[in-house]
Amino acid sequence: MYRIHLRLPGRGVGGHKVAFRIPATLAAVIALAVLATAATGLVMRGAVPHLGNAQPERAPEWTPTYSTDVKPIFDRSCVQCHGPRRADKGLRLDSFQRTMAGDSYGTVVIPGDSSLSAMVSVLKYGTMPHGASKLTADEIETISRWIDAGAKNE
Repeated sequence: MYRIHLRLPGRGVGGHKVAFRIPATLAAVIALAVLATAATGLVMRGAVPHLGNAQPERAPEWTPTYSTDVKPIFDRSCVQCHGPRRADKGLRLDSFQRTMAGDSYGTVVIPGDSSLSAMVSVLKYGTMPHGASKLTADEIETISRWIDAGAKNE
């Protein structure tokens, strides 16, 4: 819960004070609405330049490989808990075959579709790796691109 304090005009010097509590989710929605309104106002006033027909610069197409790009991320950040000594939830990420075998609940990589792969969801929105720094956005993007390209053993 968040406590909101407002000072309304009237009632002598300094006005009338009002305080009330709102749930955190409502506070987040209000904050987003304020930010969206402010951003819209900046664009309408010309504070943000109009780009015309300009297209954003796209990153060059790059397909990561398992052995060069993905396995080093797993070795550095995941194998401590999902390796030969310890395989939490039955998931091992110390080899391509074991990664593709999944965990005790099923497949964690859906070749060709990172948006349906449990691995990417857990890395983006979950708490993996436990007790360590989360993977960087670039590392998660590398794993996602590898999966989207078919999650091949190259």
